[in-house]
Amino acid sequence: MVHDRRGQIGFALKKVWRAALVIFVLRCLAAALIGTIPPVLLNSLSTAMEVLVFLFVAIFFHRLYLLGNEEYRYDKGIYIRFLTMLVILNFAFYALSIVQTSFAQSSGQIPGSIIFVGFVVLVITIVLWCRFLVIFPATAIGQKRSLGWAWALTKNYGWAIFGGWFLFFLLYLPFGLLATGGYFALDLPLQPALDLDWRLALILFYSAFLNVLMTGAAAVYASSVYRQLMIAKGHDIPAS
Repeated sequence: MVHDRRGQIGFALKKVWRAALVIFVLRCLAAALIGTIPPVLLNSLSTAMEVLVFLFVAIFFHRLYLLGNEEYRYDKGIYIRFLTMLVILNFAFYALSIVQTSFAQSSGQIPGSIIFVGFVVLVITIVLWCRFLVIFPATAIGQKRSLGWAWALTKNYGWAIFGGWFLFFLLYLPFGLLATGGYFALDLPLQPALDLDWRLALILFYSAFLNVLMTGAAAVYASSVYRQLMIAKGHDIPAS
């Protein structure tokens, strides 16, 4: 167990560094395999492996923040439940995007209607994400909770949670733009080639590190929301 906050931060940064290295290596391997494997298959394999890494990072940070666990031993049940909830929510968001696209195609040249429907879909997506957010920290510490439970726990707090997410987005934005802008400023290819030069490798690693760090920070935010709501509603935070 890591009880000292400074010790937790140092330990977490080590995990971020290692995970970023793994993501960086995966992306370099994917770049090296361009042209040898069908693009769809290559992208699917690369994405699936990265998702597993990001899942581990998210679960690790949830548990470190809520339980102070120094070491997280792989638990297949937690992984499956966590991934299942993530898939369910992303499927809902995907369904909403299909509705938006279908409406845009059927409405023809009516920009006002398209903008309105797009705004409604965006609001629904934000509401769903903010109201179901707490399912992830609860699942990470071994609790078998439902989406209905998450909806009830976040009742009357949806927009407050969104406010925190918006501030988080503003914090991430300049660092994300730095990674994207690096490709254009250095006139580098957006799709890495086999012969990576040091500039592209540096940007790839920076991007990987930033993605992992932001995943951890998002998990900490979600965990803090979960803890505060559990306390506010008189519930104890169960130990795993």
